[in-house]
Amino acid sequence: MNYSSAMRQSLRCLCLVAVVATGSSTNLSAATTLNQFGITWTWNEDRQVGQFANGDYWVVGPITLTSITPADTNLSDSTDINGSEINPSGCSQGYDSRAPSYQQSLNISRKLPLSVAAGSSIVSHISLSAAVSDATNQPQISDTAILTVVASAPASGTMRPPYCGTNKSLNWNISSFNYGLLGNLAPVAGAPTFGSAASAFERPWEERCGYAFGRVMQATNNGPTYGRDRTSMIERAALALQLQGTNAEKQLLLVRLVQYGLDIFGAEQTGSEWEANGGHGSGRKFPMVLAGVMLNDPAILARCNAAVCFDFGEDQNCFVISNSDVGRGSTGYTSDMVGTAEWGIKHYHTPADDRASWGATYRDVVGSQMVGIILAARIMKLETIWNWAPTFAYYDRYWTNEQSQRGSGTNEIDSFTAAMWDAYRNSGPVGTTPPPAPSNALLGP
Repeated sequence: MNYSSAMRQSLRCLCLVAVVATGSSTNLSAATTLNQFGITWTWNEDRQVGQFANGDYWVVGPITLTSITPADTNLSDSTDINGSEINPSGCSQGYDSRAPSYQQSLNISRKLPLSVAAGSSIVSHISLSAAVSDATNQPQISDTAILTVVASAPASGTMRPPYCGTNKSLNWNISSFNYGLLGNLAPVAGAPTFGSAASAFERPWEERCGYAFGRVMQATNNGPTYGRDRTSMIERAALALQLQGTNAEKQLLLVRLVQYGLDIFGAEQTGSEWEANGGHGSGRKFPMVLAGVMLNDPAILARCNAAVCFDFGEDQNCFVISNSDVGRGSTGYTSDMVGTAEWGIKHYHTPADDRASWGATYRDVVGSQMVGIILAARIMKLETIWNWAPTFAYYDRYWTNEQSQRGSGTNEIDSFTAAMWDAYRNSGPVGTTPPPAPSNALLGP
């Protein structure tokens, strides 16, 4: 049957809507264009397309990419915006020349038409219309979408490979999820629905480079860009997964949080570190650990072990006060504090900035959002896999000191988190004894 060009496009759009509703990897009719989150990719001839389990698109390649819209634009002041990259890694970026470390050679939007091989992630961006004045650590991007070029159509339920780096093996599928590792606890007051928790992760949260500079590559319409605020959403999602519900009810939230964890794994593998520094670097380890245990992937699980990988702020912050800390610089540690689990704003890289005072700068900014993540990790008995006892011990101490500071304030313990801790920290399936910290002088006691 012959269709007009407009009718063929309408049929494709109907197919895409149907796949969005299922959330599974589904083969679609051949197409020459795809659109997601306001970004459109076009190539020169019909190719089979579909979606991964989380809803991001794939296309069977190689393809000749002819356009990406909104188009890369050279503004009157000679700045480039709306850039795209293939298989990004590290801190150099080809997205927006108003932000640091821009390299025009990385911006494929300026090289079209371009042959793109199978095994490629095309990461495309829409820039904010006006540059943010503090471009050193503020986002310049409004929207991000990812198109993966694959050699053949993935099986239904396949998870998208990480966008960072060149390894695009389609190794992960939702059929491997071990739902039995999640809690099945009675809901408490303030609990989000699985759907509302999942909505926060519908769009990709780009993670590259870590620290404050990583914010310039995080899209404001995709999710929060400040580490504290990302941690808050991760915390609610992690705890929601521990509540009563069927596998089907939990699936969308689990798929999206695991996908985020896979992307963090990919970024870490290509050199990213979420350095402990104020409110920027926390929260990212739990999604990667979740991905590792849900998919039982040895490579991911190896990087969850703090004795092997110490790239996450939640571990870099935490240590146990030792005799060598007593009288150290201006920290204020005394002999009666020895053996106490402690937090330092930049402890791993700049221990001189540690402060014994409970009112130390950023202690509440980080701690108020992290207690729920650590509680979720305890419910799932992830302490041994995580393998950094000071983190677990410190957040017990944080709760003891701050449990009255609960509510909906920016740096308060979330009311839902507090209710979960009250109900489940010391009862039922929640673990109570962290493993010994690994012996490594660089990491801590």
